[in-house]
Amino acid sequence: MGLGQFVPSSFHRWEVDFDGNGRRDLWNSIDAIGSVANYFSSHGWRRGEPVAVRASVSDTGVGAMKTGFDTSYSGAALQRHGIVVPAGLDGRERVSLLKLDGIDGYEYWLGLKNFYVITRYNHSSYYAMAVHQLARALRSRRGSGRSVLARARVSDWNP
Repeated sequence: MGLGQFVPSSFHRWEVDFDGNGRRDLWNSIDAIGSVANYFSSHGWRRGEPVAVRASVSDTGVGAMKTGFDTSYSGAALQRHGIVVPAGLDGRERVSLLKLDGIDGYEYWLGLKNFYVITRYNHSSYYAMAVHQLARALRSRRGSGRSVLARARVSDWNP
């Protein structure tokens, strides 16, 4: 239902009056964006943390590994299969291994907690990656200017 395509059994639970007009309206773009953000927040979104990082593969051992948003690997397990774990991943958090079609063949990505949260909304690695990459593209085009929506915090809303 609405612009965010909430399923009927859950839209009342997640919808919010994000524009402050006294109505929750999932067909209003501001309320729809706020409602999706509310859904993400309720499912464990970690504000300011990355969603996914590109992984480098140094050998063919990765081909034997299961991939998808529902996989869970330690950094050590990934390294044993020839995946270079990017600096900054502390190794304590488990990540999913994603294998996605790219222009030049397969791309391997590591899905972090926020990636998994997106897949709670739609159970597709391709959907979650599209959301992630679209958000990055919009952020880079927008520059440093921030809209009212960008300044608002989902935690400020109590639906």
